[in-house]
Amino acid sequence: MDIKLVVDNDGIREVDRNKLAKIYFLVDGVAFPEEEWVDFKDILPWWENALLASDSQSVLTLHFKDGPYKIKCLRSDGDQMRVEFLKETLAKDVLILKGNTTFSTFIELIRVNKR
Repeated sequence: MDIKLVVDNDGIREVDRNKLAKIYFLVDGVAFPEEEWVDFKDILPWWENALLASDSQSVLTLHFKDGPYKIKCLRSDGDQMRVEFLKETLAKDVLILKGNTTFSTFIELIRVNKR
């Protein structure tokens, strides 16, 4: 799985740039939640802290602050991690994308982009 995290201020009003950014993942070229998704920057340290506090063989959910989107991370032994990109609905969570990566790769995406 080729995964990237895009955090970009282009198109964000100057007064909002301290708190908002375009934040979305590209998974094998497919955007999640969608290309140009705007959300609050403070989700990045939240995600990082949640990941760092998790144990191997744990399941944790990283929520976008705005909208019904979330990322379910299923850690296994060692550095392996299954990632599911989901949309919440009233009836159930809808799987949009999924794949495998490493914990270290995933957390580094967040660390690099939270600056």
